[in-house]
Amino acid sequence: GQIITPAGDLLWQEDSHIITTYDNVEDISELVLDSSGNNIYFACSVTRNNHEATYLQKMVDGTPVWGDQGILMDSESTDNISEFPVDLCDTYLVTDFRNHTQNSKEFRVYRFDENGGFPNGWENEGVSLFIDNTSSNREYSFKAASNGDNLLCALSIIADQPQVYRYSVLDENGALLIDNLPLFEENSQQTCIDIASGSGFTVVATNVINNSVTQISR
Repeated sequence: GQIITPAGDLLWQEDSHIITTYDNVEDISELVLDSSGNNIYFACSVTRNNHEATYLQKMVDGTPVWGDQGILMDSESTDNISEFPVDLCDTYLVTDFRNHTQNSKEFRVYRFDENGGFPNGWENEGVSLFIDNTSSNREYSFKAASNGDNLLCALSIIADQPQVYRYSVLDENGALLIDNLPLFEENSQQTCIDIASGSGFTVVATNVINNSVTQISR
C-alpha cells in the first residue's frame, strides 16, 4: 500500500508498505477501500482451494490492527460457497455471496465497529439483499453509498432487458427501510449510475429511451 499527499509526494517509503500477507493462496482480488481520518479500511477476496472468502482489515497510520490477515467475513466457509467484496462505505461492507450448490446469489451487508465487532442489531452473517434464486453467475452493476447512518444499495442485472436499477435502504441497526424497489421507471434502459450522499441520497443515471440518452436523477 501507499499514501500520496495532496502535493503528490509519497508518504511511505518508495517501495510502498506491506499491509497484509496471505500464505498458500491461489489469488487475491476484488479489493475495496475506504478511509476515515487516520483509519483505512479495506477488504479483499482470497482464494484457497478454489474457494473465495472475504477478509476485512483496518490500518491506523499504516499499521494493520486486526491481526496478520484481518477478519474473515465468510461465516459459511465451504467449497460450495464463495464470497467477495463489492463495496465498502464508512463502516458498511457489501459482499457478493454465491451458493453454487443451490445456484443462487445474494448480496450481504455487514456493519462493523472500530474494534472489528458487530454493533447491536447486526449479526456476523450479515443482512441479505437482492436474492437471486435463478442463477449464481449473472453479471450485475452495483453501487452503494452511506450517509453515516443509512446505506443505499442499487443493483441492475446486465442481462435483463431493459436493464433497470432496483434499490434497497438499510438503517444503522440493519433493518430494511426499503426493499428491492425500482429506482426509476422500468420501461427504459439505465446503463450506468452513481450515488452521492449527504443528509440524504442523490442518484444520477444514464437513461436510454428510443435511442435517446438523457440524464435522470432522484
